[in-house]
Amino acid sequence: MVIIPSWDVERMQEEMARGSAFHYLAILGFLKDNAPALISEFNKVFAINKTYFLHMGKLNPLELAMAIAQVEQNLFGSKMEVDGDENSASVTYRYINEWARVAEFGILTEEDHMNMHAHFVLAIDELGREMELSTRVAYAEEGLVVTFSKGSIESQAGESTASESAAETAINETAADGNESSAL
Repeated sequence: MVIIPSWDVERMQEEMARGSAFHYLAILGFLKDNAPALISEFNKVFAINKTYFLHMGKLNPLELAMAIAQVEQNLFGSKMEVDGDENSASVTYRYINEWARVAEFGILTEEDHMNMHAHFVLAIDELGREMELSTRVAYAEEGLVVTFSKGSIESQAGESTASESAAETAINETAADGNESSAL
């Protein structure tokens, strides 16, 4: 019998991100060829698996931000930061390992990148509504920032739109040089 070696955490995270990227690219290709109308729903599930977080029960903004950050960082090796309290909290995606792998292994069009960003915003909005929270998605120098709040959040539309080109740039830069600025 051959002994199967165990992976350390870093290797496991990298393989999870790689596997996730290959699944994403294969399914996206299939949907483009056979069911383009379903790409939006697929991207929303891939971007933030809303059902996973809804099964945790109703979370306050800090609990939700921490849950998202823990999954991304611990499963996939992404670089995440959380700031805030139970009334308003932000999770910053400083580096998204899954998207770095998607950029590395796949040939995505500009439209694919823009769709994914738009679908990410929709998915975050849906998750927020389900949790009875306001949401905002913005791109800042430090990365993609998602804010959840018990109250209303101003300027969501402008920030979400502004983040599209910045997020696109971050994906392209990561694909080109492997730096740690990958965000959707």
